[in-house]
Amino acid sequence: EVLNMREKAVEEAAHLTRLKNQFINTASHQLKTPMSSIDLNLGLLEALSGKLNDPSLRKITNRLTKESNRLSKLMEDTLQISRINTDSFVPSNTKVDLIEAIQSQIDLFLDTNSYMSREVVLENNIKGSTVISTDERLFEHVIHNVLSNSLKYSDERVRVICEKENSKFVISISDRGIGIPEQDLVSVKDEFFRASNSRGYEGTGLGLYLVQMIIQKLGGQFDIESQENVGTTITLKLS
Repeated sequence: EVLNMREKAVEEAAHLTRLKNQFINTASHQLKTPMSSIDLNLGLLEALSGKLNDPSLRKITNRLTKESNRLSKLMEDTLQISRINTDSFVPSNTKVDLIEAIQSQIDLFLDTNSYMSREVVLENNIKGSTVISTDERLFEHVIHNVLSNSLKYSDERVRVICEKENSKFVISISDRGIGIPEQDLVSVKDEFFRASNSRGYEGTGLGLYLVQMIIQKLGGQFDIESQENVGTTITLKLS
């Protein structure tokens, strides 16, 4: 009887998870159309504010664009989590050049106005081929999320080191930013968790949670070393 109750509880939990994922998936897709319309009109408003040379209008449009981008990122991450959580999800497996993929993500950030003046150094210490078999889209999502955190919470240079340990590719992304308080390290990979010293910075608390989910699906490892007011190093290991 106890076993049957346990099995029933597991089944109910799985059913609730499926319902949650279906709701998130539907809601995210439904929000995409109005968000696209908002982004389009904000672009027109930004262009108009430039022509009118109105500082107050430009300030408003900048703030609206910032909030729109934040909402879009939240939708994207939530949808990605929902997709990965499904029983049927299987990562693709293609040949990806590790260095090219990382450099591409670095360039995406440095080409934006927010990070144009920042420095991100990529060091390739891998002897031989830098090609890995993995899900390219998910790998890029991981690198994007980690780089986003490093650039957001630090004003100094961000360093990306790629090495190989036996058959594993090791990627370390380090910054000298605000770091993570010791008491928060145990929870920093949890869904919607934000470190106590991150107030005042934009964020959803989904970035590192999603990184952990993806790395697990890719059969890799994800570690964090951090010290408050010193900096953070995130290490990714993939075969």
